[in-house]
Amino acid sequence: MKELKNLRNQPDWRANAFLTAQIILDNTTWLPSIINEICTLSDQEYRDKASEWLDGYLNSFYRSMKAVRRNNELGALLQASSSIVYFINCIFSLNRLIPPYLDRIEILLNRLEHVPMEKEVLSELLVSVSKSANPDNQIQLFNATEKLLRSFGFDSVYEAWDDKLENEVNYWRKR
Repeated sequence: MKELKNLRNQPDWRANAFLTAQIILDNTTWLPSIINEICTLSDQEYRDKASEWLDGYLNSFYRSMKAVRRNNELGALLQASSSIVYFINCIFSLNRLIPPYLDRIEILLNRLEHVPMEKEVLSELLVSVSKSANPDNQIQLFNATEKLLRSFGFDSVYEAWDDKLENEVNYWRKR
């Protein structure tokens, strides 16, 4: 049992598999709670991790939008894809879960209570942003994410960006 608990302290790639683990046979009374403990962030961890991932998301969003503006297609696509990874990790942290393997997102979205929009719409939007770096789609995700994260008290992460994010969004609204 102690060895399983210690998995939580291992690099994420080891613990991530437990998010989708299915217990086939359990002759113990403690295995489900240990798996839950491995996958769940504490109150302090979730706030710290969500803040870090949110700042990464905002940085990649901002850089992608700038790359689109410069007609740098590759840079825009890479930054938009990076923003999606940060976004996913942030949303999972907000839900007090460790970040998942990216190829298991579709399975795990239904486990999340706090998401910025309907899960099917969110899934489609993530695909669209990853494929095209379309500013309108990125702004749609940004606005919904901002509303959700501010409702959880992550205002300071947004405020650290001063007016840079708002100016970038406004640039695209005027077009």
